[in-house]
Amino acid sequence: MSASDLSTFVSTQRYRIYTDYCSAKVPELKSEFDRLLESLVDRNQEISRRLLASGPFDGLMGKVVPAEVVEAFRDTLHDTQHNFERRDASDICPKTLQSLKEVNDRTLTSNLSDILTAVQKMLWNLENGSARTLNN
Repeated sequence: MSASDLSTFVSTQRYRIYTDYCSAKVPELKSEFDRLLESLVDRNQEISRRLLASGPFDGLMGKVVPAEVVEAFRDTLHDTQHNFERRDASDICPKTLQSLKEVNDRTLTSNLSDILTAVQKMLWNLENGSARTLNN
C-alpha cells in the first residue's frame, strides 16, 4: 500500500466506522448516512489529490508503507470503532449524522493533512532508525 493510499483510506474509514454502526443500529437513518458517506468519500478523494500534489506531501504519492505503519493505523481505527460502538446508538447516531453533515472541505483538508503528516513522521522514524515508537 502506498502512503497516499493509506492516508486516504484512513481518513475515509473513520467516517465509514460511524456510518456503518449507525446504519445498522438506527436503520431509519441508513439512507442519509449512505448519501453522506458517499459525498465525504468523493470530497476527500479530491482533497487528497490536491494535497498529495502539494510541496509538503508530494513525496508520498508512490512511497510504499511498511507493515508497521499500516498496523499502527489499523490499531487506531480498531480503537476508534470499539469506542464508538460502546455508545448508545439512539443517542449518538443522530448527533453524529448532524456533525458529519457539517463537515466542510476545510475540516476534511485538516484531517487528511494530519494523517499525511503522521505517515511522514512514521516513515521518517523508520527510515532514520529512530528508537521512538510509531505513535510519537
